[in-house]
Amino acid sequence: MKTTAKRGVQITVEHCERAGMKYVVCSPGSRNAPLVIAFNQHPKIKCIVIPDERCAAFFALGMAQQLQEPVGIACTSGSAALNYYPAIAEAYYQQIPLLVFTADRPVSWVNQGDGQTIVQEDVYKNHILFATTIPEENAITDFDWFVNREVSKAIQTAMGKVKGPVHFNFPFTEPLYNQVEVDEVKISPITMVDTDEKLIPTSLKSVSERWSKYNKKLVLIGQLSPNEHLNNVLAKIAEDQSVVFLVENTANQVNSRFVQCIDRTLEGISESNIVDFAPELLVVLGGAVVSKKIKAFLRNAQPSETWRIGYDFPFMDTYQSMNQTFQMEASTFFTQISEVVEKSTSSPFWKTWKQLDYINQDKAELFLQSAPYSDLKVFHLLSDIIPENSHLHLANSSVIRYAQLFNPVKGITTWSNRGTAELMAVQVLL
Repeated sequence: MKTTAKRGVQITVEHCERAGMKYVVCSPGSRNAPLVIAFNQHPKIKCIVIPDERCAAFFALGMAQQLQEPVGIACTSGSAALNYYPAIAEAYYQQIPLLVFTADRPVSWVNQGDGQTIVQEDVYKNHILFATTIPEENAITDFDWFVNREVSKAIQTAMGKVKGPVHFNFPFTEPLYNQVEVDEVKISPITMVDTDEKLIPTSLKSVSERWSKYNKKLVLIGQLSPNEHLNNVLAKIAEDQSVVFLVENTANQVNSRFVQCIDRTLEGISESNIVDFAPELLVVLGGAVVSKKIKAFLRNAQPSETWRIGYDFPFMDTYQSMNQTFQMEASTFFTQISEVVEKSTSSPFWKTWKQLDYINQDKAELFLQSAPYSDLKVFHLLSDIIPENSHLHLANSSVIRYAQLFNPVKGITTWSNRGTAELMAVQVLL
């Protein structure tokens, strides 16, 4: 096949394709011609052209989220790269594998008044998992070895336990459009082997003892991708009368024992009865939470212990009470717990929460029957008429908050782009 004459680009593109990248969203330019040529000529990669870099980056971000695989973006040098930043920040906080390819001018011309030249190395340093500069072939010795190592590290980082964006910067010298015929681009990828972290016996004993001593346990689930296995594991834990699951629509976890509409239920909690609803143990998993009310409630409640489960942001203390963090899969954690603890059948905690959930659901339905035309009424009507297997995109701020007041609709995939609060895909499990 014909491809760019730039050897570093050849190696990089081949690594990315073998790692599962099938799409690259390119924005036109001149300096990025080697990248566009290599991607476009590769038989297993599809190029999508979107001129505006900001739009291109968000388009690729949505693709990566929906496909659950890496997607690339490629732009020319200078300020074009800065237009990628909003989407990169989204990818960083939502653990989306976005591969960022930026063309650059030679290092010798940075800050020398040359056109379309800015400082591009580490330009995304606060919101990127890994960044590397791929030089031209004549710039260093052991070139293939260096590029194979750097690209392997970048891709493995993007697709690791905590996924996210990585940045490849290419300072290109002219000529930019030269092509060569190659039979095969030989690469030597370095891959990381997945391991299954578990609680060691001594930790499991300590954790299970502490779990069992509390009669009021609250599990709060934020944004998650659909995970049927996790849903089944949590369903077993939910049989425990001392455990309450507060689950947002964005969590993709659905069960009749869960409290699915957090804000609606919280309306029934006041100073006079807050002690009945305040947890002794709070367990947090998943990503960002939409509800402001639950954040205020839990910061005020100050549980005796707060545990965070997951690999991302292990020290994120949203509720100002965390004292234990577990870097492991939530399904593994709860499976281990369920195997060694006895379910409580006497605690009133679940019944207290679920009864209020049912009461407020009935109140909401009664109110909506006679409610005048309004934003709230529109959401109520739409939830009944949207066809199954549809894709629903919710706007930011009040729109996503209105949607969270209604039980999730089976068979609907919901999308919402919320700055760096959430970028989420909701697939309700049937």
